[in-house]
Amino acid sequence: VNETHVRNAAAALVSSGLASKGWRTVVISDGWPGGRDASGRLFADKSRFPSGIKALCQELVSMGLECGIYNSMGNTTCAGYAGGWRHEELDAQTYVDWGIRWFMHDTCWDFGWADGDSQHASGLLQWSDYLELIVDGGRRMRDAFNKTGVGVTYFLAAGNVAIIPRVLMGDTLRADRNYQASWPSIEGPSLLKYHPMFWAPDIANMLDYYDDLHQNWYSML
Repeated sequence: VNETHVRNAAAALVSSGLASKGWRTVVISDGWPGGRDASGRLFADKSRFPSGIKALCQELVSMGLECGIYNSMGNTTCAGYAGGWRHEELDAQTYVDWGIRWFMHDTCWDFGWADGDSQHASGLLQWSDYLELIVDGGRRMRDAFNKTGVGVTYFLAAGNVAIIPRVLMGDTLRADRNYQASWPSIEGPSLLKYHPMFWAPDIANMLDYYDDLHQNWYSML
């Protein structure tokens, strides 16, 4: 992704007439971050976005379009660029300052355990740990955008929540670990509570809870 591609997509929306039919949002997808500066603020990759995100958003708005952007909850995005882990308030303010009014929040899971949680130093021990972080990350970002006082459409991409394909494809669902000969095993919380239908409506304006679309009919259907 680069600013030339974004400009071309914007121009095509306008020239084709799609923008006049409501297709007005242009989203800068994964790959735009260049990192964080000394204050922790995100900046765009200077080789691919030499004008910067704010100037690019101003161009889109001047064309009658809306500027959107992507990032992920973890330390890195799905493609390995700077993510938003525990920078929610700073990032939300940065986005609205740039003119962002539509935000896609992915759930790639490099959380890094930078807060000293040594129990998980070698990775997630339970799916519930990951799912708790997804719910928490969504709420943090929702609250951060609300704090800015600027209206931003918040699109939560929860396709990485592993129980969702099982809900969609199976006749029955196993949503927790094997039962053991103990009451805690039987009485423990089910992972089903982490299905986005139970928590996402309180967090996001839009929800994607399956895989990305690809260039084939099976993906789209």
